[in-house]
Amino acid sequence: MRLQQLLTFFSCALLTATSADAFVGIHKIPMMPSGRIAAEKNTMPDDSDSEIILQAALLAARDNFEKQLPILQSLAEIYRDQSRRKEEEACLLKIIGILHAVDGLSSVYAATEYMRLSSIYFEMEDFQKAEMAGQTAVYIFRKSCGPSSLNLALACNNLGWIEVKMKKFASAESHLSLALSILRRNLGTNHVLYGLIMQNFGELYWQRGDFAAAYKWYTQALRVLSRNLSPDDAAIVGLSRRCKEAEALNSKHGQSNKR
Repeated sequence: MRLQQLLTFFSCALLTATSADAFVGIHKIPMMPSGRIAAEKNTMPDDSDSEIILQAALLAARDNFEKQLPILQSLAEIYRDQSRRKEEEACLLKIIGILHAVDGLSSVYAATEYMRLSSIYFEMEDFQKAEMAGQTAVYIFRKSCGPSSLNLALACNNLGWIEVKMKKFASAESHLSLALSILRRNLGTNHVLYGLIMQNFGELYWQRGDFAAAYKWYTQALRVLSRNLSPDDAAIVGLSRRCKEAEALNSKHGQSNKR
């Protein structure tokens, strides 16, 4: 996922960093073991060989759901590396099916996979499916982690961003507001994640055509992110440009309204 997308839509792992390790410090969501074939990167077979081996292992484990989980997770990682979204989607749907079928497995793990599935649909621009998967992730995180969970905050951010793309601005504002509220209580208002979600608010108002509000949120986001990232970071450069554009459009619209 490109950096600009990471600024708005957090990946399912929730720890994908910008050039300044922007996500370091956030609580990790527990993940199942990856099941990679080799421990050291330089000893791993290439992806085509790994896929064949994993598919064979999956066939051998067809009667054992718990053994299938790490194999499917590794296949999904390979497909993600190769941008094979449909194959990755199929793996995640199988994982989710197993998680619903087997008692005692982590509900947080299931929510993580729904977030990842939502991310795939978002990248494929299937926003309706992305919204449904995102709503499920929010529901599970709220139920399993509680209303003040950082996991819930990031899931709400993702859902809010999907809703911005779908022009469901009222719902988007509600979810982004909840995400900010949770982050404010847990991490404070100077954390990079707080700044990134403020930037999403700027984009929400930009899409609504309220450039005065967009400029306000963009400048506040820039103030926070400037404390965490270097001046030449791509995030800072892009957001600075967005601030200038919002300011110019707000000035232009203000002059038009006076006529």
